[in-house]
Amino acid sequence: MKTKTILLIFIPVLALCFALGAAGVLKIDSAAENRTEDKLVGVFLTSEHLDMPAGEDRIYADGTEFNGLEGIRCFFTLQEDSEGSYFATTADVSASDRRVNYISSDSGERIEQELTLYMQRRPGTWTLFMNPVHQSGDGAIYVQTGQGMSCPTDTAGETASTSLSEDSSITDGRETKTAGSSVKVNVKVIDGPESVRILEFDSENALISEQSFDTDDVPGSINPDRETAYIIVESLLAGESIQRELYQQTDEYLETFSGADKGLLIKRQTEIKW
Repeated sequence: MKTKTILLIFIPVLALCFALGAAGVLKIDSAAENRTEDKLVGVFLTSEHLDMPAGEDRIYADGTEFNGLEGIRCFFTLQEDSEGSYFATTADVSASDRRVNYISSDSGERIEQELTLYMQRRPGTWTLFMNPVHQSGDGAIYVQTGQGMSCPTDTAGETASTSLSEDSSITDGRETKTAGSSVKVNVKVIDGPESVRILEFDSENALISEQSFDTDDVPGSINPDRETAYIIVESLLAGESIQRELYQQTDEYLETFSGADKGLLIKRQTEIKW
């Protein structure tokens, strides 16, 4: 399943630096002026080597979809509609903890992206190919073959990371402008839960309510009892061990994990409507 969450932000044109969370849209009046040469805008992550068609060095997207290809998208591209130009994030649900920093000034711009993949602990190693995604000056999006990395998945807590970066400069008369882009991908190995319990407690530590869910059935929001002071989420792991997380009234969301194909886990957020 693929998803794209949109956050619309109106901002001044010059001297800006914004951090977008899971995904977003950044609307700027001068965005179309930034279309020059091809730019690194993100990654398309695959578990196998991405072969190119015969005689070709790239595969173009249909809009933001790489039809017929299996992988995880995460990129920050320049888009246009009837209201103008804007930058927008496209990301699949397996790309967790997404972060985008967009930095712009008179001297140029830089886009920094980071995401995390959570892998279920299991024997062996997991191979990840980090295929760069570029956007051409006419707005077309394409992917090219990237390098692979291996991450041991035998032990919970194992981590690995890899990154891509690209920098360029353009001189127009006496003025030189720079453009930079980087993408960092983190991999974390964890014990995925088999089921989840949500427990509500009052200020005297008495249990108010208890709800049990399969990992794929945890709701998108919950309405705690008016007497609830805090919530504990219990994740039942393999081997009947339990992991507990505490959430208080300052927390807006609770987080759980559900299963995905080939051992890749999806981090889910449940809104807490205190």
